[in-house]
Amino acid sequence: MEKALDLLKKMPVLVEYAVINEDESGAITVLNPVIGKVFVINDVGRRVLELSDGTRSLEEIIATITKEFAQAEPDLVRRDIQDFVAGCLAAQLLRI
Repeated sequence: MEKALDLLKKMPVLVEYAVINEDESGAITVLNPVIGKVFVINDVGRRVLELSDGTRSLEEIIATITKEFAQAEPDLVRRDIQDFVAGCLAAQLLRI
C-alpha cells in the first residue's frame, strides 16, 4: 500500500518517442518504437497520457479524470488509473 501511495505523489511524463494515434474507426493506439510494440487504449487512457506532462502528480491526474468522467465510480477510477500507469511504466510509455 505504501508503494501505491508513493506513486500517487509522482509526476508521470509521457516518453518523447511514444506516438498516440486514433484511426478512422475510433481505435486509439500508442506506439513505443523503442520496444516495437503497439498498445490499444481507451479514451480515459489517452486522457491520462495527455495529462502526464510532468506538471501534475498522479493524484492530480486522478482528480482531473474523476471530474471529467463524472459518471464513473471514484474508487474504481483511482484503482484503474493506478493500474494503467503501472502498466505504462512497465511498457516504457511513461517515466517518473
